[in-house]
Amino acid sequence: GYTVEEGSSHKWMIMRSTDNGETWSVLREQPLAPDWYNPDFDMVVCGINESELAVYVARVSQNDYLDASELLISKLDGNTGNTLTTLWDSYVTGDEKFNGVAIASDYRLPALNSIPYSVGVLYSKKILDHDSVNFLLSTNGGASITYYYLITKTYYYTRKVSLAYGRSQTMSDGHFFAAWEERNTPADDIGMIYTARSISYIYSPWTVPYRLDDLVVGSAGFSRNPSIACQFNNIDNVMGNLTEVVLFDRAFEGNIFDFDVMGLYNMEGVGYNPWQMFGLSYGSQTSDMQPDVIFDPEYNNFQATYFKKTDQKLPAVMKHMNMPDPYNWTVVSEQYNDGDNLTNPYPKVEINSVAKKTAYVWNAERTGGNGMAMFDAEYSVVGQQEISGKENVVTVFPNPVHGKATFLAILDKPAKLTIHIYSLQGKELATIADGIFPSGRHRFLADLSGFTAGCYFYRGTIADRSETGRLMIVK
Repeated sequence: GYTVEEGSSHKWMIMRSTDNGETWSVLREQPLAPDWYNPDFDMVVCGINESELAVYVARVSQNDYLDASELLISKLDGNTGNTLTTLWDSYVTGDEKFNGVAIASDYRLPALNSIPYSVGVLYSKKILDHDSVNFLLSTNGGASITYYYLITKTYYYTRKVSLAYGRSQTMSDGHFFAAWEERNTPADDIGMIYTARSISYIYSPWTVPYRLDDLVVGSAGFSRNPSIACQFNNIDNVMGNLTEVVLFDRAFEGNIFDFDVMGLYNMEGVGYNPWQMFGLSYGSQTSDMQPDVIFDPEYNNFQATYFKKTDQKLPAVMKHMNMPDPYNWTVVSEQYNDGDNLTNPYPKVEINSVAKKTAYVWNAERTGGNGMAMFDAEYSVVGQQEISGKENVVTVFPNPVHGKATFLAILDKPAKLTIHIYSLQGKELATIADGIFPSGRHRFLADLSGFTAGCYFYRGTIADRSETGRLMIVK
């Protein structure tokens, strides 16, 4: 889903693919009334089979001429795009305004009293002399909004919000977790990062907000753009609890030409606030920003992406929920984008729960500065063709593998080639190739029968370019 501006006309679009992203069709194209636009938009797709797919859309609309703002939450049929239910429609004018919105669901692992699942919406709002962060909840599968909570009232200015669902074996009741930014003035581009969660259940009141940016060196008051993700599965982390992660932009000591992607993690997500800091991507000569992070319950990893503005790259990284060596995340791909036409891509990562692999969407640019919605995925034939048509590649087959696997490397010129296999925690387990090879196709047969069944990563490095792929071993 994305928003579109064409001259003075605006609309939002939802595209749908039924073949893993090779082809796309329009599920819903919704033009806005004249002078209205969408400053924020989010969606979540729920359902355990194709016939029950539902798309929940949360969007803020703004009309500067009327000084009006609207928050609208809709449930759409995932096969036709038709509106099934309007869950929320709030229209304000004058001193009141909606700012940011985020939506999340527990449909893959429903919380206590979710029938059949719940959908939560977090939004920020200006009300007269203060701003607020608010939470709406449907516990009946999007039939209606069943709970509303004011999470915080602040005399700062709330903007971007982020929402996630979390649970573990011990914390099996389920909780929603939020992160948001607060700025000193409406004109500021950086500010403070806060977090909170529902106390006992998804439908409980929320904890007192806890400030995060002042826990990170050089970040206090100089942060923005938070993204939150939480462990949700039926096991506990090593602390007997669940892990939550928050990433955000940090202008080091206020230098807007030196943005870094900083992070904090809390392995007692339901309980105290023993947050620990780490840097996902930082350095005085580069500017990195716009992180997005989610949790993959299939392999119990956090998956993240962000924008390396200086290098014009969109990398993909991951880290196990127990956060070993938190400063060093495993690089899944150093660059899944092909072009260098990035200004504000705001990349997003998601898990294909059938393929059990990651997918990415982002905004690139066409000639003239117009946006271009992009898609790629670990499992996408389109993505593989984009890479193999212009870069060296390292691949493995069969995958999943039982016994022996063949690694294939294609070199367009003589180069140094290494291929290694790693555990999910980033420990090197085997070397498949290590040497200088001539141009051409090179095959390496590896006997993996001694490995236990599960998920691993392989990394192939050709000259100065590395690629990481996921390897499944079955018995």
